[in-house]
Amino acid sequence: MLDVFKFECRYQLRSPLFLVLSVAFFLFAFLLMASENVSLGGVSRSLNLNAAWTIVYTQFFFSIIGMFGAVAIVSQAITRDYEFRTAEIFFTTGVSPRGFLLGRFFGAFIFAVGVCMAAMLGTLLASLAPWLDPERVGAFSIAPYLYALGVVTIPNIFFSSALFFTLAALTRSMLAAFIGAVAFIVLNIVIGNLVDPEQVDLLAMIDPFGQRAFSDVSRYWTVFERNVELVPVSGNLLINRVAWMSLGVLALLFTTWRYGFSLDPSVLRRKSKRVRKTTPKPALTTKSVQQVFNATTPWRQFFSQVSIDLSGIYRSV
Repeated sequence: MLDVFKFECRYQLRSPLFLVLSVAFFLFAFLLMASENVSLGGVSRSLNLNAAWTIVYTQFFFSIIGMFGAVAIVSQAITRDYEFRTAEIFFTTGVSPRGFLLGRFFGAFIFAVGVCMAAMLGTLLASLAPWLDPERVGAFSIAPYLYALGVVTIPNIFFSSALFFTLAALTRSMLAAFIGAVAFIVLNIVIGNLVDPEQVDLLAMIDPFGQRAFSDVSRYWTVFERNVELVPVSGNLLINRVAWMSLGVLALLFTTWRYGFSLDPSVLRRKSKRVRKTTPKPALTTKSVQQVFNATTPWRQFFSQVSIDLSGIYRSV
């Protein structure tokens, strides 16, 4: 497991996906903090730019959109060997399926968290920008960043990574994981809108990201409290975090139970072996081909290339 974990870490360090996502999240978070022209819904302009509540709430936002980055990173970790036809190599190395699975997951999970930490770094550095209005910048404290990492980023990225890593591992398909992620978000929005807003406890429990529980506790906080205090991790917020982290652990346990080294397209659906009637193939026939290069040739080549590229984009994950 440790060797697979190290290999995955080296691979992710060189991955353009991780680098591009990290840079994008860093710049977006930097602009949210350092520019008054960029704002996030739900954050009051009466708060300090680096208010504790704002820092944590911003990380809720990045952990939600970062879920799709996490799905891409962890799903690729378990499916790329089947896509590149290199899975057979691992069948002969002596590594156990469980060690291979967990090594790939935790190696990718660390970098999925790293993408959201890039956003956190952007927020931190932007709060030190010299052009900010000094009256809107409070005293620096590392506590909100550590709180956001432990209460928001790691739990949210863990359960989302575990759920969709399971889907990718059992279906051998990144596309299935992305479809599952979109369906998960849509289902969460629909259920949230169907539940009575007065049922605060229920809403706090069914919100997988914990944002409703966090907002409910701090609903009536004053500006001073939101500037300097952190929401206590207790009550509905604690139950929410434990419940969804536990769901992620159960998903991983289920995956280690079901996963095995196999070239089947899906662990959930086995191909039935059917005896097909074979007919002798006709003898090869050759046709004479005459190459034509005239004024219309470049146009035919152009439209052919466009067709190939559009087909590739349409079919790609």
